[in-house]
Amino acid sequence: MTRRDFSKRHGQGNVARRGYEPAKGGLPLDGPVPRPRPSRADLRNEANSLLDAATMITRVFHCMPCDLQFRAKQLIEPVEPMACKRCGRPV
Repeated sequence: MTRRDFSKRHGQGNVARRGYEPAKGGLPLDGPVPRPRPSRADLRNEANSLLDAATMITRVFHCMPCDLQFRAKQLIEPVEPMACKRCGRPV
């Protein structure tokens, strides 16, 4: 018989000699399921939306001739001229 004996009796002898100690630490078996990693497209979309939130704002425009009120995203710094979505006149 070789020295490498992985039989059940050999393991029982070790437990009888040392005593039983449950393993400490580690993840619990009934713990929460690990979250799936986000895809690159999701990360890219999130980064773009954060960048837009930092550099763009939503302005509310009101067209006097046709009495239309609409919103449009624009950059913070240069105010761009907008045209009415209904009549096409500059707002």
